[in-house]
Amino acid sequence: MIALKNSKERLSLEKLKPHHANHLYEMMLDKNMYNYIPDDPPPSLTTLQDKYTMLENGSLREEELWLNYAVFILKEKVYIGTLQATVLTRERVILVAYLINSKYWGKGYGVEALNLMLKSLDREYKNYRYQAYTDTRNFRSKKLLEKLDFKCIDLIKDADFFKGSTSHEYLYEKI
Repeated sequence: MIALKNSKERLSLEKLKPHHANHLYEMMLDKNMYNYIPDDPPPSLTTLQDKYTMLENGSLREEELWLNYAVFILKEKVYIGTLQATVLTRERVILVAYLINSKYWGKGYGVEALNLMLKSLDREYKNYRYQAYTDTRNFRSKKLLEKLDFKCIDLIKDADFFKGSTSHEYLYEKI
């Protein structure tokens, strides 16, 4: 089931399947993970399984591909989050997103996991640009992207409103 493994052999990425909900549900209850996104922790295991089924089935739009991965620490034998790549074939852009349990923040796992996914995508999607949106208050996410040579190219004011406040977002890009 291992899809991608890094050279340090600390992590692997597995194509996200509904059964991963069983392993990730407890991790996904971490409210800290949702501070800067409009989502909330899943209300039930069934809800998370349904979400992963929907993601596995993919986009109904022909020009949009959804690639989702579960992040697994090999040594600890634990799942710590998910990665997402939305491939926009017409625009030749790949939007990336990540959700890592806060217990594992600051240990390099997010950078390693996203880098592993980007290297894999580079082999299949030549000459695509990578983009990521992040809330302006999310300094950890900005730092993660900058470690992977993403550059801030835009500020979107009033990008969203959730959890009682306005979210301004930075758009990062890597070519």
